[in-house]
Amino acid sequence: MNVLNCQLLVDEHELFKCTHKIAITALQLGHPAKAWALNDQALVRIESRFEERKISLSVLAETTLVLANYYKALGEWYPPGANSQEDFKKAAALFEKAHLHYTHLVHERHPEFLAVVLNQSVTLLHLGEYDKALPLLKKVVKLTEETVGDGHPMTGDALRWLAKYHCLRGEIDEGLVQLKRAVGYL
Repeated sequence: MNVLNCQLLVDEHELFKCTHKIAITALQLGHPAKAWALNDQALVRIESRFEERKISLSVLAETTLVLANYYKALGEWYPPGANSQEDFKKAAALFEKAHLHYTHLVHERHPEFLAVVLNQSVTLLHLGEYDKALPLLKKVVKLTEETVGDGHPMTGDALRWLAKYHCLRGEIDEGLVQLKRAVGYL
């Protein structure tokens, strides 16, 4: 990669960050539709630059993850209703893309990969898509226990969400079992 391509990569990433900051400002000023449009435009631009091989997969993955976390946070911030569900839907689609990108970048035991999968599963729980969330939650619990082991907050967090899954499904006894396991990690 030559110096010009490196500069393009930095410029594209900086452009995304600036656009995202403007979108956050638009949201703070009470214009969520404008914020969505700005973020969507930024993601389309980053994706097209990747397809043109002007930016790396790592920049695309990071950008996708930033937006996925942004929409997940919005969904959690809004009171339950139409707005939060739309934000969770956007977040779920972006986490799915980020999951795919990170699969090509890092090993499945890498903390960044595990965080992507955990956030993807949490977003699916918020959407009530329990059957899609469970395999992801189980995967994160298994891999965090094997990778970072006992006493790590990431393992506790994954177990806490697994407990919430069981409680949401009405499986209170299993939820309590998982929550007791989580307390030992948190």
